Amino acid sequence: MDWARAKRILIVAFLGVNLLLGYRLWTGPAAPGSSLYSVTPREVREVAAQLRERGVVLTAEIPRRARPLPLLTVSNPPVDPARVIAQFLGPEVDAVHQDGVWLGLTGREAVVVYPGGEVFYRRLPWPETGSGGALPPAGTGPGTGGPAGGGQASGDRAPGADRAVELAREFWAQRGGLPAGAELDYRAPVGPGRYLVVFTGQAAGHRFFGSRAAAIVGPGGVEEAYGAFPVPHKPSGNARPILPATEALLRAAPLLVEKGAVVVAVEEGFYSPVYDAREWEAVPVWRILLGSGSALYVNAYTGAVEGVDEPYPRRGQEISAYLQKQGTRTR
Repeated sequence: MDWARAKRILIVAFLGVNLLLGYRLWTGPAAPGSSLYSVTPREVREVAAQLRERGVVLTAEIPRRARPLPLLTVSNPPVDPARVIAQFLGPEVDAVHQDGVWLGLTGREAVVVYPGGEVFYRRLPWPETGSGGALPPAGTGPGTGGPAGGGQASGDRAPGADRAVELAREFWAQRGGLPAGAELDYRAPVGPGRYLVVFTGQAAGHRFFGSRAAAIVGPGGVEEAYGAFPVPHKPSGNARPILPATEALLRAAPLLVEKGAVVVAVEEGFYSPVYDAREWEAVPVWRILLGSGSALYVNAYTGAVEGVDEPYPRRGQEISAYLQKQGTRTR
């Protein structure tokens, strides 16, 4: 491949995107009293054509209207790591504090609780035959789903999309429940017989993407799960005009091109990473959801990319690090 030529093409493409974006920002309504930002069908078609020319497949309907939104005040609920680990793995499992996080492990499952209350769960693999490892305790085999035994696919058959949603919902119900007001957001295939299922919280009539519960469900049930539960409160300040969805797509174009993305949904809402803090503000965003289950969050005030989830922000690397330090070998 001629990398130098490809680099020149990308530079020219991004320059064109920035020029169009600059024109739209210059001519768009920016007055504080602006109440509604709308784009024409022609503008939508132009943006879709630009993305298509750069290899981005757009299957989503692009919203044409963008109403002003305020910031959103959110806070972390009090978190007891030992209690969280007990909900996932049973009351007999000890919580271990290491490298700033809390871990709980059994022979078959592991949980990490992060500062700020994020939780990551992983079902550990079976030891190989002849490896010398003891059999795991009863009720902790693949797909048993922790202390309550939920989240298991019958007969280890690959679940369908609807069944994957049921298993993910059961899994979270048995471990303290979903975030308040959380609803099924989306599901996406992430491999043969495996689905990513995401439930997202609500705030002020929009999705609050910072509060969610996700699970990867395979033939044996829930394999991994991630939860973040900051609590939305009241709007902070006055509603301000936001950029239209077309602007968000143009801002995200370099990343979308790099990923060769398929965009399946564009939706406004609120987003913030989880901080180890008592209270902070979430910003209005446009979420660009990809067919892979990944998502880009574009600040609806500034156009800056606020976050990228692949497919969720915590992956539990601390589990492998802890097992290696303990001299435990997993396969």
